[in-house]
Order: sequence, then structure tokens, then C-alpha cells
Amino acid sequence: MHSLEALLKMENIDICAVTETWFKAPESTPAIPGYNSYHTFRPPNQDRNTKGGGVSIFTKDIHTSRLVAQHNASEILQVQLTLGKTAIQIVACYRSPTMPQDSHSSFLDVLENIRVQPNTLIMGDFNYPTINWENYSCTNSFAQYFLEFINSNALDQLN
Repeated sequence: MHSLEALLKMENIDICAVTETWFKAPESTPAIPGYNSYHTFRPPNQDRNTKGGGVSIFTKDIHTSRLVAQHNASEILQVQLTLGKTAIQIVACYRSPTMPQDSHSSFLDVLENIRVQPNTLIMGDFNYPTINWENYSCTNSFAQYFLEFINSNALDQLN
């Protein structure tokens, strides 16, 4: 975490989302001076002895921010950040590449229920290697549902 703190300060970063934080509980989350932080943790139904999972969003404390939703089971975090008079919805997600079908459905249900507005930024590690982002096609039904969510909300994939 010292590296993250150094990067945030050196690059003067206002908003940072991190996936696969490996934080297991609130007491394991770092406090970074000058930043508000919001976290999800590895879901309790998964083996807590395994590494991986978890999502964090860090926002400079000079901006007003608040937690909108924290979905630990789906590893999705939604924060509203106000920059001047503009409210921005920041959504950070982590989808395990080994996510079972029932969890995948819950993950997509949470994304579907997020009210996507013009100032919404959805980012994360979605682990859909079967998606061809050049022609928005895929060979996997899970990935197809995700593509339908992307298309129905007029979202774009950025790398």
C-alpha cells in the first residue's frame, strides 16, 4: 500500500479504483492521508484463505464523496463524487474468472440495477477473455450477457 500512496501523491490523482485488493476485513484496509476510501471484501461464501478479490475506490478528500452502494457478494462498489456542481457515479467491479453461474447472474443483476447516467464511470477487472472488443462479439453466454449490458447502456470499452 505504500506504493499506492506514493503513486497517488506523486501523480496528484483525484480518483483511483483498485481491484483484487485482497483485503479480507475492514481492519485490513489502509488509511491514506488526504484520501477517502471505500471497500468491498472477498465474499463470505468464497474461501477466505484464497488470495484475490476485493475492490477499493480512493478519492481525494478535497472533493465531496459518498458511498452509494457496496455489494460485497458481487464485488461491486459505487461511489458518488462531486466535482464542483457535477456529480459523477464511479463504479468499480471485480469479476473472478472462476465465478460460478449463480454468482455471475447476481453480478450482472447488480450492474443492471445501477442507474447509468451520463456521468457514470464503470471500471474494473471483468475477466471476459472471450469478448472480441473490435467487433463486440463473444463465444460465451456469460460474456454475451455482459455485452448486452454494455450495448443497452451505450457504454464503451476503454483500455
